[in-house]
Amino acid sequence: FVDSSWYFLRFLSDAATAAEQPFDRDQVNSFMPVQLYVGGIEHAVLHLLYSRFVTKFLCSRGYMSIRDGETSEPFRKLLTQGMVHGETFKDPDTGEYVPSSRVSADAEGRAIDKRSGKVLSVVWEKMSKSKHNGVEPSEVLERFGADTTRLFVLFKAPAEKVLDWDTQAIQGQSRWLARVWKLFDAWHSSAEG
Repeated sequence: FVDSSWYFLRFLSDAATAAEQPFDRDQVNSFMPVQLYVGGIEHAVLHLLYSRFVTKFLCSRGYMSIRDGETSEPFRKLLTQGMVHGETFKDPDTGEYVPSSRVSADAEGRAIDKRSGKVLSVVWEKMSKSKHNGVEPSEVLERFGADTTRLFVLFKAPAEKVLDWDTQAIQGQSRWLARVWKLFDAWHSSAEG
């Protein structure tokens, strides 16, 4: 935890200063506090606690000061990012997570475990390897492209809310972008002609 508790001070130092001392006091005193800290909820809580401790200690010993006067808070504002949830299949009897490769849909659209034939519970949970509900980023980028992926992430949910990763919704973004390009191409062709 020690390194992640003061790295933002180190970022304010040039290479020459960093070789001589942990951070450039003048730069830190000039630019601190950090205006906006963005981090995931599970990471941010402890990181902020440790950062506050280290910053308050350094201020109390005169190694740095913060422009806000009396306070020695390292960050002015916090934006905790929401979690990304994936569609998750669970055996209702055992609670076992079932990989999507083992799931098929019956005539009524229910999720069925191909191995046991059981109807599965379908829920949205935090993406995790153990829950078999993750999405491979390189596959998404290859299938939909970077622009579509960015649009989906930006417009699916506000940064601080949970984002349910839904392949159907990202396909909608892809179709929308295709329409935008088609309009642009039509305009561009008419402008040239």
